[in-house]
Amino acid sequence: MYYEQRNIFFKYEIRDWKTWGDVFQSVSIFEPLIKRIFEIEQIPFGKIENTKPGTHGVFKVGKYIVKIFAPKASEYDSTSAYETEIKAMDIAHKLDILVPKMIAKGSVDDKYEFNYLIMEYIDGITIGDIKSSLSSDQKYIIGKKIKWIVDRFSKSSEHINEIEVINRTLASDKWMDCPKDIKDMQTLFLNQIKDEKRVFVHGDLTEDNIIITPNFDIYILDFADAVSAPKIYEYMPLIADAFSFDKDFIRGFFGDINIHELATLCLHGILVHEYGFQSIKQLFTDVIDVKTLKEQIYFAMGKV
Repeated sequence: MYYEQRNIFFKYEIRDWKTWGDVFQSVSIFEPLIKRIFEIEQIPFGKIENTKPGTHGVFKVGKYIVKIFAPKASEYDSTSAYETEIKAMDIAHKLDILVPKMIAKGSVDDKYEFNYLIMEYIDGITIGDIKSSLSSDQKYIIGKKIKWIVDRFSKSSEHINEIEVINRTLASDKWMDCPKDIKDMQTLFLNQIKDEKRVFVHGDLTEDNIIITPNFDIYILDFADAVSAPKIYEYMPLIADAFSFDKDFIRGFFGDINIHELATLCLHGILVHEYGFQSIKQLFTDVIDVKTLKEQIYFAMGKV
């Protein structure tokens, strides 16, 4: 599966999503290509280290982060994600939201054509790695700060890409296996909000995409899923993943919200999100209908 071809720096054969998944975190396979990219951009090269796995190849290189997007040979065209991330980071920067500084962007024509971004490395800890050690007051403060960020996002109605989230979710094969009455509820709800104002949303505010610095500044990472959508689109990954239904984060973000309002926001956030049903399967067990879904949401939020 390896090729000895002059001037080819990436020598692994990618045939589909599985073969991309086999190597996208491999330092040894990506190192020659990354060295070539840093040479092209005239950026000092350093030690390559893995970061948290995602969809694309993301590595720490000295004081930088390099993100190499999946090539078309993976059977996933990441061009839109690449263009979206560039535009969305620029919008966030204009909104005074802390994001990594963009150092370089481009495309390298190697064995495959790879789009890439080089950004500054942020010295901090993901909210996922730190939340179990935070005090109630610290969680409350972080929740308030993230609320400010989400509200700033929603100040922008700038068009990001051509994605229409309501239609995408309704047509998504990721919802294909969900129980019929949940799908019926989703269809009804999404048709009710189809004319709601579209605002800038990050779309993937999970525990791995929120960085807390030693000074308790908050940086937001990975804007490849940013989109124009109803504001509620932001809530599902935030409540369920970043906050893990924790009462102190939630109180900081939503204020003194009662459990019924919160459960409704969580349910609607799940229904509107393309990955909502995947989240149901990861978060809950034995969800066979709307009734059991609501019961499990309430159970998860029993601490609120």
